Amino acid sequence: SSAASDVYKRQQPLQEFLNLAILGVCQGFEERNLDPGLPEHREVFSHVIKDVKGLIQKIPVPSNGKELQSLKKQVFDFGTQWVYYLDWKLYMSKELF
Repeated sequence: SSAASDVYKRQQPLQEFLNLAILGVCQGFEERNLDPGLPEHREVFSHVIKDVKGLIQKIPVPSNGKELQSLKKQVFDFGTQWVYYLDWKLYMSKELF
């Protein structure tokens, strides 16, 4: 039962962090005025999900409320920043050159 509860303890925050990261991605699309439905934009979702899963499996999720809030904000911002990177990679860098 201990192993099962360990998995559950990891799965529950993982789902919450994934939700926050996806919300961050949506925020980024809104801020950059980009369509998340375009095929060339969809890759962001899989990158963000993979990276957040990897992070949450490697680090201990803080039980301290302040640290937990900080981590949640960082995960949300990470999703948003990925869209900014995508915007740069697909559009803005080409305008400069």
